[in-house]
Amino acid sequence: MPVRSRKESSMNVLKIEMSKMFKKLTLKLVILATLLIVGAQTYSFYVTQRKSVNSTYDDVISGRYEQDDMSFFENSFIEGWIGCESYTPYNVMLYLLMPLLAAIPFAMSQFKEWKSGYASQMITRCGRRKYMNVKFVTIFVSGGLVIAVPLLVSMIVSMCYMPIIEIDPLALQSVVPTSCMFGYIYTYHPVVYVLLYTFIDFIYGGILACMAMLVSRFVKNWFTAMTFPAVLVYFLDYGIGRLSKADTWLRTYNFAYFIDPNQGGENCLRLVPFLVITVGLLIGEYLLYAALNIRREAIER
Repeated sequence: MPVRSRKESSMNVLKIEMSKMFKKLTLKLVILATLLIVGAQTYSFYVTQRKSVNSTYDDVISGRYEQDDMSFFENSFIEGWIGCESYTPYNVMLYLLMPLLAAIPFAMSQFKEWKSGYASQMITRCGRRKYMNVKFVTIFVSGGLVIAVPLLVSMIVSMCYMPIIEIDPLALQSVVPTSCMFGYIYTYHPVVYVLLYTFIDFIYGGILACMAMLVSRFVKNWFTAMTFPAVLVYFLDYGIGRLSKADTWLRTYNFAYFIDPNQGGENCLRLVPFLVITVGLLIGEYLLYAALNIRREAIER
C-alpha cells in the first residue's frame, strides 16, 4: 500500500516561520533603529529635563531655597519613558514611524512567497490552512515586536535613573488625566500602565503589519503595500481626526489615536470604542485574509 506523506504539524511550521523571521536582517536593523531613537530620547530628556530637576532637588535639600518659597515635584520614571515623554520630539518621531517600521521586517514575506513558489511547497508540506494561520501569526508577531522592544527597553532605562513613583496629579506633569482611558492606572500604577500600553502597541504593530500584507494582495508593487498602513494612519490622524476638535465619533472611533500612550494629549480615549475597534480590526483582518487566500493559486507570476 502507498505510504501517505506526513503533514508537518502546526508547531513545526510555526518554528520554521519564526526562525526565518528572527534571522531576517531587516528585523534586526529596524529594531536597532528604534533603539537608537530610544537612546537619543533618553539623552535628550536627561539634558533638557532630568538634569534641571536634579539640580533643583539639590538646592531644596541643601536649604538654598526655603520650603515655603517653592514646590518641588520629583519626576516619575514614566515621564522619561518614550511612550509618554512630552519634553522632546522623539515620542512623536517613534509613533510617526511606527506604521512603517511595523511593516518593514516581515509583512512582505508572503507577497514574495506566493511569487516565488515557496508558498506552494509549504502548502504541500503542511496544508493550506496551517500555512495561512502560521503566516498570519508570524507576520503579526514581527510587527508587534518592532514596537514592543523599544518601549520595554525605554522603560528599563528610565527606571535606572528615575524613581518608580506615582505621578502627582497636582504637579501638571500628567499627560493622561484620570478621566481618560486607563488614566487612574497611569497616575497611581505607572508600571502597570507602561506594560499595558506596550501590549496594546504590540497588538497594533501586528495589526499594521498584517494590513500591509493584506494590501499586497491587491497591488503589484510591494512598496505601495508596505507604506499603505503609514499613509492610512497619517490620513486618519492628521486628516480626518483633525477636522473635529470635539470628542465626536471622528476622534472617539479613530484607531490612529489608540496607538500613542499619550492619548493625543487633549484627546481622551474611551475604553468601549477602543475595544470595539481593536477587536473589530483583528477579526476583520483575519476574515479578509482567509477569504483572499482560501482559493488562491499556489504560484503567481
